[in-house]
Amino acid sequence: APLDVDWGSSGFSVGAGLETALSDKMTVGIEYRYSQFAKEDFSDEFPIPSGLATTTPSFHTVQIGAKYKFN
Repeated sequence: APLDVDWGSSGFSVGAGLETALSDKMTVGIEYRYSQFAKEDFSDEFPIPSGLATTTPSFHTVQIGAKYKFN
């Protein structure tokens, strides 16, 4: 049977970004974000001792964008 695990997890996100105008109608920007969530133990889902199937999810995100003003 497939494993179906659903959990809610608390955590945090921090990030920064920069945006600059190339002209009066065009801007470009870049953003970075780091997110980390609470440690979760999935050992209860398997017939294994506690602590063998744990995870602390985290990820890095980078976004690059351009904006054009039509007005």
